[in-house]
This record gives sequence, C-alpha cells and structure tokens, in this order.
Amino acid sequence: MADVSVIGCGAMGSALARAFLAGGNKTTVWNRTADKTLPLVEAGAHRAGSVGEAVKASAVVVVCVADYPATYGLFEAADVSGALKGRTLIQFSTGGPEEAREMHLWAKGLGTAYLDGALLAFPKQIGRASTTIFLSGDESAWKSHLPLIQCLAGKPVFVGTDAGGAEAVDLAILTNFLCAAVGAAHSAPI
Repeated sequence: MADVSVIGCGAMGSALARAFLAGGNKTTVWNRTADKTLPLVEAGAHRAGSVGEAVKASAVVVVCVADYPATYGLFEAADVSGALKGRTLIQFSTGGPEEAREMHLWAKGLGTAYLDGALLAFPKQIGRASTTIFLSGDESAWKSHLPLIQCLAGKPVFVGTDAGGAEAVDLAILTNFLCAAVGAAHSAPI
C-alpha cells in the first residue's frame, strides 16, 4: 500500500501532495478534473482513476475539497465508503466544529480512524518548518501518523479528541484576525 492518498488537487491539495512527495512518501492523487494531477504525476505521484482506487491505494487518505458535503458526495458510493474500513481519514476541507464532529461519527461507524485538520497557511507555506496546523480526533491516529503529518508542517498541534477542536481553534484565530483588521481600518486616519 502507498503511504498516503490525497483526494482534491486544487491549490492546497496539490501543496499537500507535493509536501508528502518531498518527504519521500509514496503518494496517490485523485481530482475530479484529472488534468490538475499532471504536475503531481510528473513529480512522482500515482494518479488514481477513481476515488475508490485512491482510497484503496493507501492506509491514510487525506481529503482537501471544498467542504464537508463535497466529501460526503465523494464517499457515498458503497465501494468507496466500504474501502475506508481500517484506514485513517484526515479531513482538511472547509467547515465548522459540528461538521467535523458529525464526520468523525460517520467515519467511526465505518471503522475508520479520523483526524480533522485546520491549515493555518497558504499553499506555498505547506511543508515549511515554521508552518502550524491543528488536528483533532483520534489520538492513536495522530500518534501513529505524526511523521507523515510533519511533512505538511513543522509545527503540527494536536488539539484533542473532540474532532471539532481544530475547526474551533481555526475559527477563533480567524475571528481574532478579522477583528484586528477591522479595528486597524477603523482607527486609520481618514
């Protein structure tokens, strides 16, 4: 089995796949638009022909698509959801704490370990020692896959076993940033 499969190869998903490849990991990629995987294949990744093939290729499946409903849409086929049993699913799609908790329960029902992540970085920052990411969910998955996670960021932080924790921290940081930006704009001379 490959080390990791990345589902979703937009700007951020491609950055995640490149970081895994740079870390020497066998990496399988899938994207709805197959052409987006070409640079990754040229860099050494294997392109899966379907979501099911990507899931079956690796013990760790990383998802970076638009949101949680898009993830469910990709995994709703029985051959895909059934293939998740015994694997670890790491979700980096956009969402909130409650969505993360619901997906954790869904994954647990499939016999899948689950980590929910928040990437506090731009794609070009993925893989750097100074980059911080937050993850929450199954602590045993965190511990066993930490070397793989460290390919993405030099400062990964496990927030706790509440799968919504990483999303909650992300929302708090973004809210603080937004308030600071509004405050700075408000105080600027007109």
